[in-house]
Amino acid sequence: MAVKRRLTHYLQFLHLYLYSNSHRMKAIEVTICVLLIALPLGVLGKTNIAVTLSLGIVAAALSQSDEHWKSRLKSTTVMMIGFAISTSAVILLKPYPILFTVGFVFSTILFIIIGGINQQLRTISYGSILVGIYASLGYQPTVVWYTQSLLLCSGAFLFSCVAWFLLWRKPFRPIEENLAAGFLALSNFLDAKSKLFTHPDTRLTRNRLAELNIEVVIKMEQCREVLNGYGKYVQEKELIPYLQRYMLLQSLHERAASSHENHEELSKREDFKELLNGFAELLHQLGHATRLVSNELLTNQRYEHPVAIHWMIEALQNKLSQLPPTDLRTFDLLLHNLWRSHQSLLHLYEPEICTAAPRLQKEERTLWQRIREQLHFTHSRMRYAIRLSLCFVIGTIIVYVWKEPQTEWIPLTTLFVSQMSYQETKRRMNQRVIGTLTGIILGVLLLQLLPTTMGHLILLLASTFWFFYWLRINYAYAVVFITIYVLAASELSTFAGQDVLFPRIIDTLIGSFLAYGVTRLLWPDWQYKRLPSLLKEAIQANSDYFAQIVLQWKEKATDDLSYRTTRRKAHLTDNALTTARRSIQVEPRKEQNSVEKAITMTYLNHALLSHLSALGAHRDEECPTDRLAQAAIHTITESLTQLNNKAELERLNELLLQSIEELKQNIAHSTNPKMQPIYRLLYNILFAIQQLKKEFYK
Repeated sequence: MAVKRRLTHYLQFLHLYLYSNSHRMKAIEVTICVLLIALPLGVLGKTNIAVTLSLGIVAAALSQSDEHWKSRLKSTTVMMIGFAISTSAVILLKPYPILFTVGFVFSTILFIIIGGINQQLRTISYGSILVGIYASLGYQPTVVWYTQSLLLCSGAFLFSCVAWFLLWRKPFRPIEENLAAGFLALSNFLDAKSKLFTHPDTRLTRNRLAELNIEVVIKMEQCREVLNGYGKYVQEKELIPYLQRYMLLQSLHERAASSHENHEELSKREDFKELLNGFAELLHQLGHATRLVSNELLTNQRYEHPVAIHWMIEALQNKLSQLPPTDLRTFDLLLHNLWRSHQSLLHLYEPEICTAAPRLQKEERTLWQRIREQLHFTHSRMRYAIRLSLCFVIGTIIVYVWKEPQTEWIPLTTLFVSQMSYQETKRRMNQRVIGTLTGIILGVLLLQLLPTTMGHLILLLASTFWFFYWLRINYAYAVVFITIYVLAASELSTFAGQDVLFPRIIDTLIGSFLAYGVTRLLWPDWQYKRLPSLLKEAIQANSDYFAQIVLQWKEKATDDLSYRTTRRKAHLTDNALTTARRSIQVEPRKEQNSVEKAITMTYLNHALLSHLSALGAHRDEECPTDRLAQAAIHTITESLTQLNNKAELERLNELLLQSIEELKQNIAHSTNPKMQPIYRLLYNILFAIQQLKKEFYK
């Protein structure tokens, strides 16, 4: 019995280890596939074939997206067709430089445009370009033309079969992984927000929160896409539990993004210091709880709500009961908001009974509309396709002129480095160069320590695992291990692993600076020029969001799809503004005024969105009908609508200042205590609008 219990314990530990990290699980899948072909072929001395098959596996792994197993069958079919066409065309056209270059350019543009249709085709198109470069790398004039294509496609097919089987065994695993990633991102956001109560520089913290908010919203967007994709293949009742988790994630995010008070002013009060530390710790504990929900989704281990949260809320309630009424109302609504998050997590397994699945916004454009939108030189994907194609043309010319086999790595490097934006391309270039140099140093040492064929195979397998483990976590680390993988593969296939060190460094530098230079010269899309238009879009989205809050407040609608859609758009525009601010800080043509303005506008817009979220989080409470609240709502509506119109806003300026002063006086003299929390929220929104107006027209 003791042996059985110990075996059960080890199996449970192994299950938790495998499934508690989606990146680790993906890395294990790929490594197992490489092991299945590399080990037997390595023993038989067919290392060259093993390396080519493993490249096909890597390309297939990079081409997969999160989808249902029925959809995966279709995607695999499309992927295999794309891989076959790409590899065959490369091998057949390789002896003819002009035809090869022209074909490479048009196929790249075609694949990128097709990739703009949806997420599945985006990964497949990327993999098709990648496997074409792999075919070019392994081209040998003396070998039958279809051999290279067959081996690469066979490796891709092997991985697809293994991945499909695992997906078939756990069909809802992609949903669980995406939801887990969303809760984990929200946990990081809550941890950062806890510092807002204790950190002296609230502006710095808010800018950090705006950046973390990007990750949360991206994860929620990915969840929405995966759930919509599954809706085509499974019954609605099977999706309801996952849709409820998604709705919980949205609700928790709205409350987490809420800002009820001016934290900078509160932190100046010495008598509030202990209380603020308590709220900071409560947010930290809620962040820990959402991390536990993330683990529960991955491991199926039952979620245990932290008891400390209940104790902390009781302690804060006791502390608040000792405050005078004016100070009590300052924190009462904030504690209620966090208490509701606590209740949602406490009753995680007791969701409201639903007879129908909550609705999600779906893609309404037709296939042709999505393609046609990209067929303009102003579209970002078309510009990216042209830039990447030009990089390939220059890289291919260098390959043919130089006539060294190692120069084939130049187009591969440009593919990895070239991104849709200047900021991302520059960041990838730095990561690629540093990662490659580090990987070469480590690779040389490891090849010396493991000089045998079996040692090289072990190195190949280990670098495969760590590459896929770090790929979505830290690209710089991933580059280190893919470089080691290349060195091990070169040593296995040509016994020239160390001989390619210097050429590999040169190719990496050429490819990286080529991608950077082309992006720098062709449509770099400087964000400081886009800042005014992005700000207008953000203000319009905030205006629509507030209108939906008021509508929900008044009508108490059961179907809140319109509300969630406008809230989503408000966060997406806020993310675009934050991304632009980060880009401006690294742009070569930046002006200090542009940087300062971008930082200030991002901070103020995110503060406004936080105050709107706070009001939205309490939209299920009684709608205020008194004159003061209605006047404030009218002023907010008019001000947000006219914030882009300087002439009209000047006309409304007196009304804006009047509403702010009336609310301030009401709060200070505790008139109508029942409505004090709502007055505070409306005051915060009006004050944020006033600050935004000052900066907008400075």
